[in-house]
Amino acid sequence: MSSRLRKEPCNWDPKDNVGIGNLLNAPFDFSILQFLGSYFKDYLSKSRSEANISLDFGIPRSVKWVKRIMRNRHMHPELQTHPAYFEKEIVQLSDNVYQAFGFAASNVYMIIGDDGLIIVDTSETTAAAENILAEFRKITDLPIKTIILTHSHRDHVSGASVFAEGGSPDILASTRFSDDALFVASDHPQPVKAMQVRTKRQFGIGLSYPDEIVGIGVGPGARPLKGMGAGAMTPTRRIGDEGERMTLHGVELELVRAPGETPDHIVVWYPEKKVLISGDNFYRSFPNLYAIRGTAYRDFDAWADTMDLLMGFEPEVLAPGHTKALFGAAKIKET
Repeated sequence: MSSRLRKEPCNWDPKDNVGIGNLLNAPFDFSILQFLGSYFKDYLSKSRSEANISLDFGIPRSVKWVKRIMRNRHMHPELQTHPAYFEKEIVQLSDNVYQAFGFAASNVYMIIGDDGLIIVDTSETTAAAENILAEFRKITDLPIKTIILTHSHRDHVSGASVFAEGGSPDILASTRFSDDALFVASDHPQPVKAMQVRTKRQFGIGLSYPDEIVGIGVGPGARPLKGMGAGAMTPTRRIGDEGERMTLHGVELELVRAPGETPDHIVVWYPEKKVLISGDNFYRSFPNLYAIRGTAYRDFDAWADTMDLLMGFEPEVLAPGHTKALFGAAKIKET
């Protein structure tokens, strides 16, 4: 892939960039395009402020022409509908299980017990967690006594302190849970700073909604970023590879190790209601076998085995870490 630089100036303003990921005919999972949008915004603003750039795969030369494309809605239809799909809502999955959808990059779940609440995953920012907790408090005022973390990715662990509400809830996670939200647990040094930059680019952090970003593929573009990673808390109880059946506040649950997107994944099975909270082992996208930010590849065979495990529960409700829940055993099997 080659680039051609034109010498005539264009009075480039970095604020005028609209994000390459929103312009091309991308499929639903368009993180690679969003990564390019963020990358070239940084690149142009720092290194080519007086140049128009054209690349062989069709990035437009003129910022004004790009804006005309956006105004005329010359965008892939799936990108156009992306914001509407992620409209915020609290979804009742069963009589005592609720999903907070569209408030953050990932979903948060609340299970109402006899004398307390169980929260499954906690979102990516404290601001998003505060918004979700406010909605949950319209349903119940029972205290939050347990938090379950399906895995250690930052978008699932960063609102824990908000849901703790100043108390000391039990926080359950796998024995393989990583202390670093950007990396799988390892005894070796990791390229933390490089990964932070790449993560920012992958998720379009710094791009403005809706002119430069419409969404992050499996999450909304319009979401609060204040307190990113700030509310993570250390697990107080670890679940081994053999899994564990337990009764929490009158609710019988089964926590099962289910490696897939990460090796530290656990899923939450609520047999009485036939609700399966799958974490990121399932969502409405082709499996993220390798994240463009540069993570280690995900174990394909282990993930495939986990999908068989999940289907073995025969759930009536499949509650994913991202995107909408699925209802009905037939629909879940078909998907």
